[in-house]
Amino acid sequence: MTALPAVKVVLIDDSASSRRVLRTVLERAGITVVGEAGDGRSGRDQIVQHDPDVITLDLDMPGVDGLTLLRAIGKSSPRPVVVVSGKVAPGSAAEMAALEAGASHVLVKPGPHAVAAFSEELVKRIRQAAASAVRYQRGSRPTGTTGLEQARFLPGQLIAIGSSTGGPGALREVLGAMPQHSPPIVISQHIPPDQPSSLAERLGTALKRNIATAREGELLTDGMVRIAPPDRHLTVELQGSQFRTRVTASAPDLPPNMPRPSVDVMFQSVAAVAGRRAVGVILTGMGDDGAVGLSAMRAAGSFTIAQDEATSVVFGMPRAAIQRGAASTIASLDRIAMSIVRSLQRAGTPSA
Repeated sequence: MTALPAVKVVLIDDSASSRRVLRTVLERAGITVVGEAGDGRSGRDQIVQHDPDVITLDLDMPGVDGLTLLRAIGKSSPRPVVVVSGKVAPGSAAEMAALEAGASHVLVKPGPHAVAAFSEELVKRIRQAAASAVRYQRGSRPTGTTGLEQARFLPGQLIAIGSSTGGPGALREVLGAMPQHSPPIVISQHIPPDQPSSLAERLGTALKRNIATAREGELLTDGMVRIAPPDRHLTVELQGSQFRTRVTASAPDLPPNMPRPSVDVMFQSVAAVAGRRAVGVILTGMGDDGAVGLSAMRAAGSFTIAQDEATSVVFGMPRAAIQRGAASTIASLDRIAMSIVRSLQRAGTPSA
């Protein structure tokens, strides 16, 4: 039996009892806890001292709060961080903020009757995070991903991306690796309707790109990234030789429980107007939204990409698309930008 690779973890949580639970769970699974801290400042010292493969981090702590520390880790000592907190309900603004700040995964602290299920999920996510640690090394890029800024694109190309749980962090990585002059990108990210999102603003500021919430009737040009507003569908129409956004509250033939914005609705509109000039990407998320639309894009000649399980926070949406045969390829998060660029370049060659 092949031995699992050694993984070193630092625990940062102001609750000593929570740290005991985490230590017990991880050590039983053969994962080494090399350090603990009860506040953000001590946590930084533990990271420097022990150089862990993965960090677990609570968000609600005295002094330096978890989000501030999470952002600091991303800047000074990038590595996977699994947030474990009692204040991050799935789909909440807190979860979205943690993922936008760079968390690999976000887990909710368990109640007394859910420790077993939590333990299994924690170990799985820690090992996934450790396996992806190479993506966090400053200045490193997997072979073949350099030179994307020199890529050339044809007029009339379009990129469509759908995501849900875990999407903000995944979007940040994909968009951050894309050339600034890439074809226009439209995004449908599931956002709770009662929580106005600053996702576009945060991504635009962090990545220094032309990223904004989509508006009705906007002409899309190269370098633009437009994200569906909360509780509205984003679709694309063709106006002359240019693509134009449509933002609507309803869409035909949708089941009553379909999320809004719907990835399916956006993908289907892109399939109709862009066909083989488009690339469709389905990222991490719960449920199956996007599988039908991505299948329509592939049938129309688009190149389609599904994020792999190992780098997905939740593999629901990518899995549904893969099972439907909607994905031309499956790629880890750090390879998706390269896959998009290469597929668009192939589409522009005479033999394509």
